[in-house]
Amino acid sequence: MDDAVLLPQRNGHLGALRRCHADPVGVRAHLRQKGGKHEVVATYDAEFRAGFERQITGWATDFMRRSHQQGKPFYLYLPYTQTHIPTIPDPEYVGRTKRGNWADILTQMDDFTGQILDELHTLGLGEDTIVVWASDNGGDSTYRMPAGDPDPFGGSWDGFGGPWRGSLFTSLEGSNWTPCIIRWPGKVPANRVTNELVH
Repeated sequence: MDDAVLLPQRNGHLGALRRCHADPVGVRAHLRQKGGKHEVVATYDAEFRAGFERQITGWATDFMRRSHQQGKPFYLYLPYTQTHIPTIPDPEYVGRTKRGNWADILTQMDDFTGQILDELHTLGLGEDTIVVWASDNGGDSTYRMPAGDPDPFGGSWDGFGGPWRGSLFTSLEGSNWTPCIIRWPGKVPANRVTNELVH
């Protein structure tokens, strides 16, 4: 797996985690500075996954604070991953909804998004920042077997694209029509709903 994950480096900047590989204890994450040796920074196992969304939310708010203190405008891309299997909520959110891991994850993501918005307001940037909250694809229509997800309700579900045909892994409308919320005070009217595609 060659997925990049942003991690704080020793110099205080965010850096990309370059390589991950599976081993008997999970996925080992390696960080390497140009010309340097690989350094194991984490083992991506169930425990790490459960706390990762909280960790990246903290890194994001820290990045916003540092950028603001330095008088620099910033671009923050924060892709939460927990809506993909296996859904393992942060310990604070386990069982909160009493509707299973998926509902707990949605509550968790809502709270963590709120922390980002709260930080923008604390910094005095809430009215001067464009926030785009979007999904990358439509529902996953692949039937999930209970072994694929530690959800207490069995972990099986079918995603749903509403009236549109298709889902994740297709180029049909059921994959392309996804939620998108844009908050831009003074530019995008509150409570406006549109069915236009955003490209």
